[in-house]
Amino acid sequence: MQQESAQKAVGSVRQWESLVAVLFLVFGSIVMWDSWRIGSRCRGEGPHAVYVPFYVGLMIVVSAPVILYAPAKGKDAVLENSRDLSPTFP
Repeated sequence: MQQESAQKAVGSVRQWESLVAVLFLVFGSIVMWDSWRIGSRCRGEGPHAVYVPFYVGLMIVVSAPVILYAPAKGKDAVLENSRDLSPTFP
């Protein structure tokens, strides 16, 4: 006799994707803020050491809405079908 465990999922995929996107947004914002606080400005002698981390944080912040797009639209994946994966060479 097999015993089936009645384990329930902690949350849906959409909830976890939304949570990860919000965490990316917070993390990227902290990186940008701290880089700006330390001095990510470009001066006469060139960019400072925290210049690159500022733009990495900016890319993370910009990617968060892209991650939120699918769960907000109510879809499980951004790609609609397998034709979206094919290259678009002429």
